[in-house]
Amino acid sequence: MSVTGPFSPNMDWVPVPAPVFGQLLADIDDPNELKILMRTLWHINRKKGAPRPVSVDELSADSLVSDAISLSGDELVTELHRALDSLAARGIFLSVGDRDAATYVINTQDERDAVSRSGIPVRDIVSAAPETWDSPSDRPGIYELYEQNIGALTPLIAERLTEAVEAHPESWLREAITIAVENNARNWGYVTAILERWQTEGREDGEPRRDPEELRQEEFRKAFAKYARRT
Repeated sequence: MSVTGPFSPNMDWVPVPAPVFGQLLADIDDPNELKILMRTLWHINRKKGAPRPVSVDELSADSLVSDAISLSGDELVTELHRALDSLAARGIFLSVGDRDAATYVINTQDERDAVSRSGIPVRDIVSAAPETWDSPSDRPGIYELYEQNIGALTPLIAERLTEAVEAHPESWLREAITIAVENNARNWGYVTAILERWQTEGREDGEPRRDPEELRQEEFRKAFAKYARRT
C-alpha cells in the first residue's frame, strides 16, 4: 500500500527560528499575520548572503500569499504593509528603506550588521525586542547550522543530528561543523569522526596552549584519518 501526502523524504526543508514556536505563537492571534510571517521566512531562506531583504512588492507578486489570505491588488498590498509593520513592532523584522518601497529583513544581529554596512536606512518602527532572536537559547538551531554549512537536511541526517545533540555538548557539534567547513570536508561522516575522537580522547574547552591554526590542522588530520578508515 502506498501512502501519499504533502511531505516526502526528499523535500526541501525551511528552517524556522525557534521563537516562532514559543511565546510569539501565543501572541500572534491574527491568522493573516501568521501566514505572512511564515511565507516571508520562506522567501528569506531562499536568498543567499546578507542582508536578505523581502519587499512588499515581492510578496504581493506571490500567488500563494494572495490565496492564503484571500486578497489581491491594492487590498493585498495594504494588508501586507499592516501585517509586516505589526511583525516589525514585535521585533521579528526590521523595516528598511522608505515607505513606498517597503522592505523587511529578519531582526538578527547578522542582518542588522549587514544592513548597517550597506547604508540602507532603518525606519523608526523598530523592534520591540531584538534579543528575542539573539539570546543563546533562541539562536538558530543546529539543524539550520548544518543546512547552511554542510548540506540538505534529510530525515536520516536530522535523526543523526538529534542523536549527536543528545550525546555531546552543542558547542562541540557547532565547532566540529566549523572545522569541517574550514577544511572543505562538508559531510556528516567527517563531523561524526571529530565528535567521536573528542569523546574518546577528551577535548580541552579552555584557552588553547598552542597556536589555534596548528590545533585546527591537527583536528583535520586526525578526523580525516578516522573518516578515511571507514570509506
